[in-house]
Amino acid sequence: MTSYRFGVKPIFELQVRERRLFADGEAVHLGSRALDVLVVLVERAGQVVSRRELIERVWPEVAVEENNLNVQISGLRKALGSQMIATVPGRGYCFVPHSFAAPTSVDDLSARLRTNLPATLTRLIGREAELVELENLVAAHRMVTLVGLGGVGKTLLAQHLVLRQQARFRHGACFVELSALTEASGIPGAIASALRIHHGGDALASLAGAIESLDILIVLDGAEHLLEGVSNVALALHDAAPGLKLVVTSQAPLKLAAERIHRVGTLPVPAGHLPVEQAVMYAAVALFVERAQSADSRFVLTDEDAAAAIDLCRDLDGLPLAIELAAWRAPVLGVRRLADSMDEPLRLLTAKNVGVPRRLQTLRHALEWSHGLLERREQVVFRRFGVLVGSSDLDLVRQVTCDPANEGPIDEWAAVEALSTLVERSLVAVVPGGKTGLGYRLLDTPRAFAKEQLIAAGELELIGRRHALAMAERFSRAHQERFNGRVMLGDWQEHHSAEVDNGHEALAWSRRHNEPELGLKMLPGLMLATPKEQSAKQAAMSSLSSELVQSAPPGRHVLWTLLEASHVVMFSDPVQAQRLASAAVEVAGQCEGLVQDKRWLYRALCQRAKALLTLAITDAGEKSLCEARAMERPDWPAVIRMQRWQTEVWLADRHGDGEAMYQSSLRLHALSREAGMPEWFVGLTMVNGALAGGRAEEAVQFGLAALTQLEGTRHLGALAGTRIQLVGALLESGKYDEARQQSLAAFPLMARFSRTDAWADYHALLAALENRLADAALLMGFANAACARDNIVRTRNEAAAVKRATDLVTAGLGAAELRRLVAIGEGLLLRDIPAIAFGRDREK
Repeated sequence: MTSYRFGVKPIFELQVRERRLFADGEAVHLGSRALDVLVVLVERAGQVVSRRELIERVWPEVAVEENNLNVQISGLRKALGSQMIATVPGRGYCFVPHSFAAPTSVDDLSARLRTNLPATLTRLIGREAELVELENLVAAHRMVTLVGLGGVGKTLLAQHLVLRQQARFRHGACFVELSALTEASGIPGAIASALRIHHGGDALASLAGAIESLDILIVLDGAEHLLEGVSNVALALHDAAPGLKLVVTSQAPLKLAAERIHRVGTLPVPAGHLPVEQAVMYAAVALFVERAQSADSRFVLTDEDAAAAIDLCRDLDGLPLAIELAAWRAPVLGVRRLADSMDEPLRLLTAKNVGVPRRLQTLRHALEWSHGLLERREQVVFRRFGVLVGSSDLDLVRQVTCDPANEGPIDEWAAVEALSTLVERSLVAVVPGGKTGLGYRLLDTPRAFAKEQLIAAGELELIGRRHALAMAERFSRAHQERFNGRVMLGDWQEHHSAEVDNGHEALAWSRRHNEPELGLKMLPGLMLATPKEQSAKQAAMSSLSSELVQSAPPGRHVLWTLLEASHVVMFSDPVQAQRLASAAVEVAGQCEGLVQDKRWLYRALCQRAKALLTLAITDAGEKSLCEARAMERPDWPAVIRMQRWQTEVWLADRHGDGEAMYQSSLRLHALSREAGMPEWFVGLTMVNGALAGGRAEEAVQFGLAALTQLEGTRHLGALAGTRIQLVGALLESGKYDEARQQSLAAFPLMARFSRTDAWADYHALLAALENRLADAALLMGFANAACARDNIVRTRNEAAAVKRATDLVTAGLGAAELRRLVAIGEGLLLRDIPAIAFGRDREK
């Protein structure tokens, strides 16, 4: 009789030949097909079985729909419980019981060795699919090393591997803890002791002889401090015992030919804020909630606290140990207060984690353990990484960590070799950089520890200055490269956006140390590289620019700083943009000897014109633009000449000349493509112009194309603007349902990027066209208040939408009622708007 036993409460027994299933001795009634599916899955326990293979095995030579398989899987889950059959998206199903015994007979029984696992294993969260991958790797290779940062979860993953695999080996599986050893000579004895094998004088030879005939899985946990010794023992056992499967957990590989490396990474965290139901689908948040509930069963994560929980998990880089330690404090401190305290994670995350080695009881212990395994020069490079933020390329790593000739222990080659070791030991992560090559990143919590070591070594000021000087030079060069016509703007943005975090760190250093020259040198390039979505940083840099230029003599960096500061606040604060641009024109005249290239004065004139036109000071704006036209040269790069045509679009808009606006947009569209702007930007240049030129369908097509490029990216400001412009084009095309969908999608973003006026203008027209006249009037009032508050003058298309909505409301309700409702709308708050805009069934 071939039978399988699995489960705990109840214990199931599957008798294959008799085609029967029992639960605690009681028969479980399953259909014939469901039983066939179960047999296939149980025979392949722990492995992924594809849907195609299941169908071919269960319904041979019969054409059936996949829905039949879904029905059988659903029935099995009802009978066995939902956890035993896991769905692996895109691959199939996997039978994953908590306890499992393979078929046995009297002849096949062997004494099973103890596993050395804890009596109760901590639940594995977010790594179920990875565990299946690991099992397949072990099935295919005799030696596998789990490599990852301390606290990333290697030990727990290996323990669950032992639990799942013990029945698959005739002599079972055994977990061996190595972290308590201090000498490599003790490794064979530790393994023999765990296996309960007697060993003689030559411990390794005795151990090899004892296991040479065994069919067994052995896990060696925590090998990083005895790498050479573990490598020697692993190689000897691998050669002596062909039935041995060896799994090692370590912060660094063993570097053996037979070894296959599986890198264990941190847990995924949502990129943005989500409600609880969606947030807990991410392993980092799920782990946080589960461990917080272990600390206090009354803990519940609410939608109000979900954003803070996501921020906390992101601040902790998805590192399981850090998340678990934070979760223990959540019921006491509250999630939001805990998230706000993450600026000092090493002090906060010190709760004892009972039942694990001391090296993993606190975040500091884990980092101290890893740091102590490094050689001196590796420790020096590690601590100097403490000033680097986010991803850094190899050149920047060298500039910061290398000492000048004869001034310190770290030369270029020593730095590279040390970096290789830090990557090998999982302290530094290698970040793919696409076209820009590789980057190197220290996670935030190890970075805090590295900075402590830097302070203790008395190097913080020295290395901080190196970093600030390197970033000032880098962003100064980047600013000049952006406008020389030799780089594509999309590539420029992709490359330098990866350096923004380091730039802001260096800028903060220059402020703390009162070195305004460094700030002025890096500000222009940094302002252009910083994504618009980081609006708080943009505003802070503009404010800092105004402060720094006041005390600096006229020169190139002052001029460039004024220009880019004006650019970043053009729509959020057009009055300030106009002041900064006018100051740039003045500085360009004062330092003509230093800035002989007329393109910078040309840019300043265009920038001033655009700001004046934004404020509807049309005559002065046109005059400034005329000055720029007079000095333009056709051989200037497209990126420079784009400035004029952006302004020409604004001038045509202020004159209400739709055809001129369309023709200027066409010119801007061509120059944007020539300059290598991202495709979404190129398309977006045409939406308003085509709409103003009476080409609504063309505007829709450009808008949809831009939207396709933007969806799924982090360009949320551009995404908001695209959706709002697309609403206007869809309304003009008579596609009201599509316009409503785009407006609804734009609503969460529009307040964040100061677009409430434009959004409300177009949605007011939508409401009027849907005969929701009172709602339309209220929205017009809300938009009026936003324009007045932010000093905004409506564009031609927005004004046309408001006029059309006004005519519809006046015809239906009368002018007096329109004025009354608009006045009410002017007093509405943002929280009042969803019910008015989207509540179709709201009482009128």
